Amino acid sequence: MPSTAARLAVAAAMVVSTSVLAVQRPPRAPALGPDSPEPVIRAFYRAVLSGDAVAFHKVIVLDPLADKFLPRDPPSPEKTHEVAMESMDFSMRQTQPFRARGSQVGVDASGHYPVGTTTRYLANFPRSLTVITVVRKADGWKVDLRWWEALMMLTEDGPPPGSPEYAVKMLTAALVRLERDEARKVIVPDGKLDVLFAGAPSAPEPSDQMISLVGEMPLVEIGPGEFVQMPSGTIVEGVNDPVKKVLVGLYGPHELPFVVQKVGAEWRVAVEPYFAVIEW
Repeated sequence: MPSTAARLAVAAAMVVSTSVLAVQRPPRAPALGPDSPEPVIRAFYRAVLSGDAVAFHKVIVLDPLADKFLPRDPPSPEKTHEVAMESMDFSMRQTQPFRARGSQVGVDASGHYPVGTTTRYLANFPRSLTVITVVRKADGWKVDLRWWEALMMLTEDGPPPGSPEYAVKMLTAALVRLERDEARKVIVPDGKLDVLFAGAPSAPEPSDQMISLVGEMPLVEIGPGEFVQMPSGTIVEGVNDPVKKVLVGLYGPHELPFVVQKVGAEWRVAVEPYFAVIEW
């Protein structure tokens, strides 16, 4: 059976590939601000790696699949102590601003962020860079495991053809390869390629690392009451609609949101200036 660290890093963790490491600054421990999520993130890693189910459930959003990330067998007391010590000072840095209803926010008069505020961090514990998503609930910060679950569900074959996720992956691959004709096949009929490819590099990234990130990108559908800021700056709310979906992917440490809609029998992706986010 894989070690606890391996289960976290391979089966669930948002491990950032070497292509991202090449362009990312090493994470560093930020100064704690008012209502910082950092203590909860440290408690989360400590709980999941030590197999402390009670502590684990206190720091996550209620989730029926959450226990899949706990080890089947608890680690030894020595290992548990090692995890506790290491969790106190591993480095992390924020990769997204604090946002509520899609817009950047600060703390209120009481020193707390609004309920529903979200952000993400890049952490290097245990010994690998992972992306962790947190959301402010009424009783404090909680870890949102949905992107870890989406990563765990990825298969070598990718999403099924004809699905919204397939259209998103096809578009992202076309963007990375700078293939305008392929992109045209999966965008909405009135989508403008000049907008889609605004700011694109003059040549594709020479290695296969960027395209590998497409296959590794987990996608989560958000619903009503959840908001995301598109690359254009437009704020979009999730929907509950059979012919429209809002999907949020993590391309390495970067958030890539997509609005997809049914056009006839096909799912098509709304155009956004994605090269404001994708870079190499």
